[in-house]
Amino acid sequence: MITASTRICGSFATPNRSTPVPVMHNAGFNALGVDFRYFAFEPSEIGAAMNAVRSLDFAGATVSTPYKQTVIPYLDEIDPVAAAIGAVNVVHNQDGRLVGYNSDWIGAVVAVQEHGDLRDARVGVLGAGGAARAIAYGLVKSGANVAIFNRSSATGTALSADLGVTYGGSLEDAGTAACDVIINATSFGHGNDDDVPVPAAAFSATRVVMDIVVRPTVSPFLARASRSGATIIDGVRMLVLQGAFAFEKFTGLPAPVDVMQNAVVEALSPN
Repeated sequence: MITASTRICGSFATPNRSTPVPVMHNAGFNALGVDFRYFAFEPSEIGAAMNAVRSLDFAGATVSTPYKQTVIPYLDEIDPVAAAIGAVNVVHNQDGRLVGYNSDWIGAVVAVQEHGDLRDARVGVLGAGGAARAIAYGLVKSGANVAIFNRSSATGTALSADLGVTYGGSLEDAGTAACDVIINATSFGHGNDDDVPVPAAAFSATRVVMDIVVRPTVSPFLARASRSGATIIDGVRMLVLQGAFAFEKFTGLPAPVDVMQNAVVEALSPN
């Protein structure tokens, strides 16, 4: 039940009407019996949205495409890790002060660490956009040996230099890199896209393969990796683990991760 005391949280992105994020958080709120509710918004201007978070006393908000960088000037404080990554996906309203964090790297790194230690592991990150930057940053912090593979050599080289990691070449070059772990942080695989960004040979020596794509849950990329014998991690796990960070910031309570995971899986299941 929504009351006059209900704390509001928001998901800000465009497009955003099919996001499972409110379902995930609301399931967690219900499980703990806290008076919070999560809603999805498609703001036309992120600055105005942040003013609303402050003036309407939202508990906080999560931010996704295309606002992870453009939201930064409208915040009062940026966590050092988010500043180093250059992107914010969690905004916590602390008594009218909006503080930005990045939990994308947490979701990705913890999801992989559930299947083994990352220290000294050879990890190939496909892509050089905002998600790839956050994930690669977290991998470096975890002691992994990271190589970036990207369609644009200029963008891939720039990101690699910025993070102090290896630029491995094009996506096709991942086929000969002998990575222990491969993480797809490109846009391939979203929706009805059946393209797989790397050759099958990329999975020959790989023990864990992750895709940040949420829909479909098992992307063509993961399906090919599974056929090669790799352990696969879908984008839902990363979504839930980075969401747990936001949940705990907003409520001050431990996130019921299993409840949140089950809610997302159910929401994404075919009817």
